[in-house]
Amino acid sequence: MNLIRASSFKVNQSKIRLQTRARRQQVTGLTVNRIVNVRRKYINQIRAMLHVWEKYGLIAAENEFMQKYDRKCRFPAKRHISFPHIVKGKIEFIGMVRGKDCPIYLRFYSQLCKLEPKFVKQQIVPLKSVDLARPRIVTEGKADWKHLEASLAIFKRQGQFMDLDLDFHRSEDSAGAASIKRMCIEYSRVPQRLIFR
Repeated sequence: MNLIRASSFKVNQSKIRLQTRARRQQVTGLTVNRIVNVRRKYINQIRAMLHVWEKYGLIAAENEFMQKYDRKCRFPAKRHISFPHIVKGKIEFIGMVRGKDCPIYLRFYSQLCKLEPKFVKQQIVPLKSVDLARPRIVTEGKADWKHLEASLAIFKRQGQFMDLDLDFHRSEDSAGAASIKRMCIEYSRVPQRLIFR
């Protein structure tokens, strides 16, 4: 409080709330208990929007959104915003709050790209790139590497990750954490070859 007063601000006493750890602690619409997160209701809304779009089409999804959820008062000249961009904005907000590696963000963005291919992000390839020796994938389960290899083959048939060259450790035995650690230590001692092009 002293820091706030020292900065010439005044605390609005009517807006102060005390919330314990057992309750949802919110600041500007975000939950801040342990990590910053969006509300479950927000995620469910995006899931519903994508579902209706996929099942009934873009026009039906846009109409349902405008009737149920669109409560914003917009400037008359910008009253109509395209539904795909609204969905993309909501998904990008999840990515901003939870991180772009969040599984929910990745799943929603992938679903959006299937419905609206123009949102597929183009990968920028630098003029000068570095190739390491083929990365080796080591898995714990005896069939895990087979699933990963099959998945990569499917992606390549679809024209994705064409330049990704992986070396799968093909083992028919299950490997424990200790043996994988030993293997990784041994691999780390092998010098990597750099190729500039």
